[in-house]
Amino acid sequence: MTVSYFRSAAHLHHFARGPSHRAGWDWWNKMVKKHPYMGIMHEIYSAPKQSWENVYVNYHPTGLCECPIPSEPQTSTDHATSLQ
Repeated sequence: MTVSYFRSAAHLHHFARGPSHRAGWDWWNKMVKKHPYMGIMHEIYSAPKQSWENVYVNYHPTGLCECPIPSEPQTSTDHATSLQ
C-alpha cells in the first residue's frame, strides 16, 4: 500500500497530470495485461486538519483501514486524534 499526502487538491491534480503519474499508468497498463487479477484503487480525502475520522467495526481491513497509522489523543477536551 502506498499513502501519499498533498498540500491541496490542486497539488494532487498537478501530480495527476505530471510525468511520474503518466509513467505509473503506462507501467500499470502493461502489467494488468499480463496479470489480470491485479487491481488498483484510490481514496481521496480533502479535510481540514483534525477534521476527519474513519470508523471500521467488524469490517475487512481495506484502504486506509489496512494501513497502521499511529495516533495519540490531543490535549484538548474533544478527544480528537491526530497523526504525529
